[in-house]
Amino acid sequence: MPITYERHDETRRIRVTASGVLTLRDILAVIDRQLAEGAWTYSILYDAHDLTAMPSADEVRKLAARVEALAQKHGRRGAIAIVTSSDAVYGTSRMYAALSEQPGQTISVFRAFDEAERWLAGEQAPQD
Repeated sequence: MPITYERHDETRRIRVTASGVLTLRDILAVIDRQLAEGAWTYSILYDAHDLTAMPSADEVRKLAARVEALAQKHGRRGAIAIVTSSDAVYGTSRMYAALSEQPGQTISVFRAFDEAERWLAGEQAPQD
């Protein structure tokens, strides 16, 4: 599945654009890269408009548990905004957001980029 990852140090934001089928392995690769690059507290804007499938509910639970473990070790992760027009992707993303409320990250799901950008601007993690 095509995925692009663009890190912007000046805004402390990562933009991930994904299309086709998004797997748990794909998401974990983004998380691992974010951590390896020292960008754990950067916010992420996920462009999920062109996704056709997301991980299963069981995989979403595994993802939330993995991020919780990483947050316990590395501190709170940057805010995440997911933008999609798909009802299925929206629902799966909301499930992930609900599972992640306590484990050290803030996630919100949007239908429009301008709303996501405004929300991220308000949720931006302080610079280290």
